[in-house]
Amino acid sequence: MNVKISKELSKHRIKQAREDLEASKFLYSGKFYKSANNRAYYSILINNL
Repeated sequence: MNVKISKELSKHRIKQAREDLEASKFLYSGKFYKSANNRAYYSILINNL
């Protein structure tokens, strides 16, 4: 994979992870704990690929 594509993919994954984390916070504040946990998990997973 070339450097430009790698950087773009990294930026995309970080953006997606941040969105998932924000969704997790929103769900948690609404007492949707299982869904919040799911979004938090994917936020961590995506950020570590």
